Amino acid sequence: MKALPAYKTWAIVLLIMAGAVASSAQYKQPNAINPNDGLTVQLVKTGLYLITGNGSNSLLRLSANGLVLVDDKLPGNYDALRARAKKISGQQIRAVILAGCKKSITGNNAKFAENGSHIVVQENAKQNLAACNLSGDAIAASVVTYGREYQIRMGGIEAQLMHFGNAYSNSDTVVYFPNLKAVAVGDLFAVTPAPDFSAGGSVVGWGQVLAQVLKLDFDVHTGHRPTGEQG
Repeated sequence: MKALPAYKTWAIVLLIMAGAVASSAQYKQPNAINPNDGLTVQLVKTGLYLITGNGSNSLLRLSANGLVLVDDKLPGNYDALRARAKKISGQQIRAVILAGCKKSITGNNAKFAENGSHIVVQENAKQNLAACNLSGDAIAASVVTYGREYQIRMGGIEAQLMHFGNAYSNSDTVVYFPNLKAVAVGDLFAVTPAPDFSAGGSVVGWGQVLAQVLKLDFDVHTGHRPTGEQG
């Protein structure tokens, strides 16, 4: 059978993922504690919260032994993020997973590292530490890098980190929570692929990466932007 052109392949994958979004569980109403901090918190599934506003979307995963945060927004949002997390759970944020490298998801790395969190990122981020907000001796000891796969297990939960190849950038991380059947895809879900070529992004690789995502057993996914929004 003749292979489909690359652009048709990713178009089909995007349509399938859009269907997964339509069938996913509906979010509950925001649990606001400070309407002036620019953040909105929504329950995705039990123990998993979506935090929107002030940069790209973030996810907070609860466990019995600490919290896992996926992406930490624009600079200046550490206090607001920590306050929202404390409203949900008094546990420490033990790990901050970066789905990629850009200002809107890495702006508070230093503050989280300073307060005891490990920063987990795909190893290609080491090629441009400044762009990933990972430069400096103070943060270096808190950074954990991985190549293709990495697992976080603590307090009865599991987060699987996977790098399937270059798509939006060369350091994209897909975060899968298997016991919730939930996946965070960062910038990989878009109406049309818009790679950051300066960061190693690839149009050719985009469809192949999403095809690997679709092999995961999930019924809800989140990304850096609301469905259909670019940027």
